Amino acid sequence: MDFNLSGPKKAALAVTLIAIFITISLEVFIRARYFELLKIRAYPLIYKPDIKTGYKYRPNTKAKICIPGVCKTFMINNNGYYGPSFEVAKDQNIFRIAVVGSSESTGIWMQGDENFSMKLQNLCNKVGCKVEVLNFARDGRWRGVYSLNIIKQDVMRYQPDIVLLNTSMPLVRATFGRDIYKGFVLIYNLDSEYSKKWCKDRADYILDQEFLTHMYDISYIVRAATRYYWMHVKKWPSSIIKSFVTKRIQAKHINHEPLTIKSSLDLIQEMQERLHSIQSKLLLFEFEHNKEYTLFANNHKLPYINLGIQNNARLLNPYNKHFNERGHEVIARKLYSKLVNGSYIPDHCSFVEPES
Repeated sequence: MDFNLSGPKKAALAVTLIAIFITISLEVFIRARYFELLKIRAYPLIYKPDIKTGYKYRPNTKAKICIPGVCKTFMINNNGYYGPSFEVAKDQNIFRIAVVGSSESTGIWMQGDENFSMKLQNLCNKVGCKVEVLNFARDGRWRGVYSLNIIKQDVMRYQPDIVLLNTSMPLVRATFGRDIYKGFVLIYNLDSEYSKKWCKDRADYILDQEFLTHMYDISYIVRAATRYYWMHVKKWPSSIIKSFVTKRIQAKHINHEPLTIKSSLDLIQEMQERLHSIQSKLLLFEFEHNKEYTLFANNHKLPYINLGIQNNARLLNPYNKHFNERGHEVIARKLYSKLVNGSYIPDHCSFVEPES
């Protein structure tokens, strides 16, 4: 067999080999340099719609989250929340704390297993403080009124002595839910069947593009180009690409609106009265130093603590700015000292100096 090649054929072979070498080199470089940013994502498939609270977590569900800075599997407990399960019945010698909030409070969006509620429980156990800390947090934006509904619908059944509520002010009222469909999380208006159908149609369309999705799975070059497109090109395919990459499909024009200050205060005061009827208290709290919120709470005599956590990169996931595990440790210690110093929890709980 004659392997002698003519000049044009040699040139074509050389160009092909160089192109292959450059492609492989670029693929290796991008994988090594941008692995965390471009890894295959997984959005936790844990949601089911709920008319009163927007959506719930599916109890006893094993799920995976994989986003830049976080990749882990976890369980939703049999109560339908993140963290250890808990009983409805309460020992009379136990002081029970319920934590209600959104993504910063759940613990799902951090690398690590123990959120600040669990770490607060550990601190109490360490000093012999007979306290139970129950995590009722549910992730998502615009959850102000929904969070109050969680307290009414679920938290109060567990007879907490104090409810810690992390929410923005004024409160936001929303009418959207979440559900799962063919590996995607759908976010849509609960009062519109068309809204959910639109999300499902988009998921079906994405899944029909098998060649393109397989190319994305195989090549980091394709992933990098894809990310650049949906981050910088504001044309219709970019939103579809973003839905595919993030595994999250959000309908257009999600219904939400901020309430007036008066309406927000009325709802907070109504919740205080509800909790007082079961010998419980409401305590608003914020993670970071917030002068406006502090002034607002003081002016309206709302029970409120500010943990005063400074904006510190060591405490945050650099990709999504949620608190990392170290941040949750700091939150737990600062929260513990605020609760003890403010006489919110029993006197026998000794003081632990918080870490900075």
